[in-house]
Amino acid sequence: TNLSGEEAATMLAQYANIMQMPLSDIDRLGSVIVGLGNSCATTERDIAEMAQRLAGTGNLLGLNNAQVMGLSATMGSLGINAEGSAMSRTLQAINAAVLSGGDELTRFAQAAGVSAQDFAQAWRGDPLAALDQLLAGVSRVNASGGDATGMLADLGLNDLTVVGESDHDGT
Repeated sequence: TNLSGEEAATMLAQYANIMQMPLSDIDRLGSVIVGLGNSCATTERDIAEMAQRLAGTGNLLGLNNAQVMGLSATMGSLGINAEGSAMSRTLQAINAAVLSGGDELTRFAQAAGVSAQDFAQAWRGDPLAALDQLLAGVSRVNASGGDATGMLADLGLNDLTVVGESDHDGT
């Protein structure tokens, strides 16, 4: 891997503390990170750093280790920087909307292409599946020539970038 033993031990111990994972599972977690690093377009360091950044929000939402690691590897493969906290803010914003209901929840649900009740139910059952619904909705708007960036801004997600969206100069 591209992590030294000492770096990996520190990162994984901190991650385990945040996720309330037994330290006896660290070796398996390390194997998962190496496996993801070998099969994704990212490095073990990027995965571990991103997972460490997402652990607090992941734990709050009830995500398991596999979900946090999978999301971290996906974000690393897309070139999303670990220092940024846009994904944590996004997950927290969606969670707040689901918990409070009302107009915010309705906007997220409309973006996902489902009812507010269905989106809230999906979020409570599997936040990453609901996030996937939302991203699919944004992708549909983008693919049809709509203003996906404006849609994200309306949702309060100004820190996210629409992958594949062309610049305004036509490139």
